Amino acid sequence: KRAILACLVSSVYSLQHDRSKNYTGTPQALAPPWWTSFNYELLDVILGNDKLRINGAVFVWNYKNHWKPARAPMVVLALRGTDSLTSDLIVDFKIANQELYKTGRFTAAYNALRNAVAWHGKDNVCITGHSLGAAVALSAARMMASHGQFVEAHLFNPPFSSSTAPYKSLFGAETYSNLQEVYTVAKAGLVNLLVDAAKRRESEAEFAALGSWYPDMYVHPSDPVCSGFLEHFKNYQYMLQGKYARLAMPHESIRGVLCSSKAKPHHLIPSARLHVPADEGKAASARDAHSLTQWWSDGAVVQVQFVNLTGQEHLDHPLQILFGGISYEPMV
Repeated sequence: KRAILACLVSSVYSLQHDRSKNYTGTPQALAPPWWTSFNYELLDVILGNDKLRINGAVFVWNYKNHWKPARAPMVVLALRGTDSLTSDLIVDFKIANQELYKTGRFTAAYNALRNAVAWHGKDNVCITGHSLGAAVALSAARMMASHGQFVEAHLFNPPFSSSTAPYKSLFGAETYSNLQEVYTVAKAGLVNLLVDAAKRRESEAEFAALGSWYPDMYVHPSDPVCSGFLEHFKNYQYMLQGKYARLAMPHESIRGVLCSSKAKPHHLIPSARLHVPADEGKAASARDAHSLTQWWSDGAVVQVQFVNLTGQEHLDHPLQILFGGISYEPMV
């Protein structure tokens, strides 16, 4: 499933390439084999605000050729990552500024996901994306989950946006961890001081409800774009021993608290299945660590960690081994 979904995301990059070269519908088109090889057919495309660029695609299982395997999604929404030095970079900035929810890219993806769920049912729909597309997919699926609609999500190298993330490379892992702890204590104090009790209870209830939803996140420790998720879960697991993390965790950034922002940073999730390459040394560079190709390569071995910051346990997988609040499973 990991490899097939990564290929479907890659097909969206190819769709945009075919469109820019006027290859669509011609023998030169590169995109169709990416989905026909796995018995899917293209149902629709998700366009940008300019109606010229293809940001995503909707695929449906082709029942004419083959019966669907039990674990194969009936409908897949696939979203590409950054592929343009103009419009895509603007959205990238919105992610860093925690304003992705204000973009047309998010709105289009969320509407497509909501329509797919309405037509086919949440258990038959999967959303996936790479890099920028993973951030959009996570935000859309997170919003659905906050309304009680848990949709399967597979997110390849999703960007981690945090006020403290830029300082990791400057100060090192240990200092960065201490900085995050100080930041968490400061945010907890501001939440207690500035956020009224009703809003605190609302945010905490929503965060707890999300604890039953486990998006699949494919993260490489050497990728500076997405590795922050590993630190996010690791540090909060440690800090949950105190009261400050529990108070600060469900809420926005310090800036969001001070400005009474309605933003919901896409990285604020309490649970996930983290897929991490077993041998991170194979990545020669940060660029390789961020690549989509690593997730479909032959012989790829990943380790799966079930993480949950709400205290709930993930019990629907027979091979998990609980270890200090994190369960571990090798997967090929």
